[in-house]
Amino acid sequence: MRKPFFTESPEQSLARAFAEHIVSWARQTRELDDPVANTLKKAAWQVSMAVSSGDSCLLLDDLDENGDKTDVGIIRQMLFDSGVVATPDLPGNCPLVLDGENRLYLHRYFGYEQTLAECLVRLCQPREIDTKLLRPLLDSLFSQNKSDKTPDWQKMATALALRQSLLIISGGPGTGKTTTVASLLACILETSPANRIMLAAPTGKAAKRMLDSISQRLDLFPLHMQPAIPKEAFTIHRLLGITDNLSNARYHRGNPLPCETLIVDEASMLDLALASTLFAALPENARVILLGDKDQLAAVEAGSVFSELSSRFVLSGSCRDDLEALTGYRLTDSDLPDAENDASGAPLGDSVVWLMKNYRFSESSGIGRLASDIRDKRIAEVIRFLREQNDPLVQWLDMDDTGVVSGFGKTVSEQFDDYFNVVRENPSDVRLVFDVFNRSRILCAVREGPYGVNAVNRLLANAILKMQADGNQAGKNLREKWFAGQPVMVRRNDYVLKLFNGDVGIVLPDAAGNLSVYFPDEDGSFRSVPPSRISDFETSFAMTVHQSQGSEFDSVLLLLPSEPSRVLSRELIYTGITRARSKITMASRLPVLLESLQHDSARRSGLVKRIFEITTCSG
Repeated sequence: MRKPFFTESPEQSLARAFAEHIVSWARQTRELDDPVANTLKKAAWQVSMAVSSGDSCLLLDDLDENGDKTDVGIIRQMLFDSGVVATPDLPGNCPLVLDGENRLYLHRYFGYEQTLAECLVRLCQPREIDTKLLRPLLDSLFSQNKSDKTPDWQKMATALALRQSLLIISGGPGTGKTTTVASLLACILETSPANRIMLAAPTGKAAKRMLDSISQRLDLFPLHMQPAIPKEAFTIHRLLGITDNLSNARYHRGNPLPCETLIVDEASMLDLALASTLFAALPENARVILLGDKDQLAAVEAGSVFSELSSRFVLSGSCRDDLEALTGYRLTDSDLPDAENDASGAPLGDSVVWLMKNYRFSESSGIGRLASDIRDKRIAEVIRFLREQNDPLVQWLDMDDTGVVSGFGKTVSEQFDDYFNVVRENPSDVRLVFDVFNRSRILCAVREGPYGVNAVNRLLANAILKMQADGNQAGKNLREKWFAGQPVMVRRNDYVLKLFNGDVGIVLPDAAGNLSVYFPDEDGSFRSVPPSRISDFETSFAMTVHQSQGSEFDSVLLLLPSEPSRVLSRELIYTGITRARSKITMASRLPVLLESLQHDSARRSGLVKRIFEITTCSG
C-alpha cells in the first residue's frame, strides 16, 4: 500500500526553509535549549506565513503552540534569548523585530513600516494658502454644487488638498474622486503654472483610466491651462524606475523624484513595501494626494496601507477655520461621519477626507443600495434584497438550485454573446471589438474549481472556438494556443514591449489572416504585437476580483466558489459588485455568500502605532 504524502505550498516551503535558517543563525551565536529553539522556529515559520497571507506582522497572541497557550511574556523572553530577535529601538542586523505590543516582524517589513510612517508624519503638515486667490477659484469650479445646508465634499476635498501637503481621499465609484482631482489640478496650475505634476497608479490599466478620466474633464480647464495638464500617467514601478526589485529603484531618498505634486489613483492597491519605497522617493516639499476606496480589497501583497490611513476622518478646529475661509461653509461635528471627532486620536488628522455623495448611483439604484448595505455590514438587508429579485439590474443566481447549476454554461456564455458576434462578423474593426469586450466581464473569487477563473476561461475558449469552427473562420497560429477573439492578460512587465502586468490585449487576424495581439495605446490607437513575443500571459474572459481593481464594466457576473474559502470576505464582494456600472449578477450558494459577508479581511499591522510613536516623539 502506497503511503500517503502531502505537498507544501510554495509559501509553506519558503516559511519552513526560513525558519530552519533562523534557528541555524541563532545557534551560530549561542547555545539554544530546545524550548527556545522550538519557539523561535515556530515564530519564524508563522511570521513568514503571515506576510505571505497579507499581514505585515504576527501577533504573539496568534502564535499557536500546538494548542498550549504559553504566556506571552515567556514567549517574548525566549525570542529575545535566541539572540536573533531585536527591539525596534535597536534592530541592528537581527532578522526579526519584536515591538512593545507583541508584534513580531521580519526585519525588512519593520523597516518598511518605520520608513513609511516617518515620511507620512513629515508630510502631514499644513501649507501656506492664499485664501483671497483660491476662494473665488473654488467658487467658480464648484458653482453648480451650491448648498447652504450640506457641505460640498468635492469642494471641501479640493480645498483640503490645497491646505495639506498630504491628503488621502476615499470614496466609492461615482463619488467624484476624478472630478475632485481635475479641480485640484486647475487650482494648482492657476496659482503655480510651472508646478511639476506627476500622475501614477499601481497598474498600467489604472494609470490609463486615470488619464482618460482627467482628459474627459478638460472643460474644467481654461484654454491657457490645458497645455500644462499632465499628458502621461505612470505605473508606480515605472515612475520609480524599478525594473526588477524595489531595492534597485532609480528614484529613492538619495535621488528623489523630480516632482512637486504627486497624485496616485487606486491607492487601495498599494502594498506596504511599494508604498514605503514610493514615499521615501518623494522630495522634501512635495504635495501628495492618494485616491482610493477604503472599503475595497487591500493589495495582494502584505499590508493594507490605504484602509489603515483612511480609517478615521476627523478635522481639527484650525483646519475647519481654514476650510470655511476657502469654501464659505462651516463644518460642524454633525457633518463629519466619524463618531469620534477628535483629531488627536486619528493617525493622520486633517489629512483624510471621505467622499460620501454618489453621483453615479441614485438612492433608488439597485447597485448603489447593494454596495451601501455591504459596506455598512447590513447583511440581512443584502440577503433580503437579493432574494426579492425586484431589480432587473441586480440578480442573484442561487447555486443550490439544480436548474441554475445545469444552465451555468449558458449563463456564462451569454455574458459574451455580443462579443462573440462582433469577433465573428467584424474582426478587422479592432476598436469595435475592444468596445464590446469591455462592456462586460466575469469576475471570480478564486482560480480553481468549477466557478474559478481557469475553468470559466476554458469554457469560454471552447465556446468561441466551436463558433469559429462552425463558421470556418480563418486565423491560426503555429503554436495553436492562440485564437481569434482570445483576450489575454499580461502577467509580467516587459519594458521593451511597453507591456505591463495586468494589461489586456485581444488576439485578432490581420488582413492576411495571421494572428496578432492588439493592445490599446496611450493615444487611443491600437498596436499589434506578435504572439511569439508574449511569453507570460493568461486567457482572460474571466479574471479574479483582485485583478479587476481599477476597472469598471457595464455588466458584471460575479462568481463565488461552491465551498467557503479563506479568500472570501465582505471586501471582496463589495469590490466585485462595484466594478459594475449598470448591471450586476452574482452566482453563489447562500451559505457561502453569508459567510463571505460576515468575514472582514482585517490585516495585522503596526503602521498606525509607528505613526503615533513618531508623532509623540516629535511633539
